[in-house]
Amino acid sequence: KKLLEPTEILRNIKSINKKFRIGRQEDSHEFLRDLVDSFAKAAAGFPEKSTPKMLEETDIAKIFAGKLKSTVECQECHYKSEIFETFYDLSLVSIGSVLT
Repeated sequence: KKLLEPTEILRNIKSINKKFRIGRQEDSHEFLRDLVDSFAKAAAGFPEKSTPKMLEETDIAKIFAGKLKSTVECQECHYKSEIFETFYDLSLVSIGSVLT
């Protein structure tokens, strides 16, 4: 297996996100998200039209992704609806709204 050198990432920074430029300050969070997305697409074999489901099944997703469970219960009939959403990061606002 070939190791990925940091200089290779810099040389190919535009393949991660077209707006990134060497020497320009960027948002580290956005860079990490785009980098992980690029890794997931590479792990999926760079399909022309990748679906979220395809990317969720990669080894990259198994390492970096999590599942957020949202539950809504009807106050009248007590029916519960549960939805699982894949996430790669959680904002502090999301965590705060879950905890309150």
